[in-house]
Amino acid sequence: MTVKNQKLLLITVAFLATIKFIVLPFFEWQNETKQSAQTALERLNKMEWALASQEELEEKLAEAEQALAQLETQFPMVGNVDAFRLEQQQRINEIADKHDVDVSLVSWDDSIPQANDGLMIQPLKLELSGATQKLALAHTELLQVFSNAKQKNAELTLRGSLLKSLYGNLRLSMDFYHRAEGVAL
Repeated sequence: MTVKNQKLLLITVAFLATIKFIVLPFFEWQNETKQSAQTALERLNKMEWALASQEELEEKLAEAEQALAQLETQFPMVGNVDAFRLEQQQRINEIADKHDVDVSLVSWDDSIPQANDGLMIQPLKLELSGATQKLALAHTELLQVFSNAKQKNAELTLRGSLLKSLYGNLRLSMDFYHRAEGVAL
């Protein structure tokens, strides 16, 4: 073997050793670093998504709390059922007097069934009599004023003639909703 061949062989071995012990480990390190950076980036994206979701959920929670507070103001808190019924009856009488309509029947059902989510129901049977136009106005105002009530049915009985004034009786069944004292929605 000549000196030239030996040099060439040593250079080739040195080159192969450099590739094996320097270049290949460098590429492996580079791949590991790239993979770890990719994993860190994925984690960061998940965290950003979670933070964005958290902010959105906090906004939705605030909206839900506001809606609940508004809903709670719609249904009065009642400690004394008889006082609640009397107050509602007085408001009904005021509306009837305003529209020159007679209240001929006010009958509260004594059973107090529980509605959904802590609401209590006060069933009422109501009968009004008077001129049909005035009955219609009184009926409309009743439905507008009592936002905590739901009309179950209405029956109108007419008397008189079309040439003269029509009079009638309006029978209503309504459910008044309220919250029992100390019960949250």
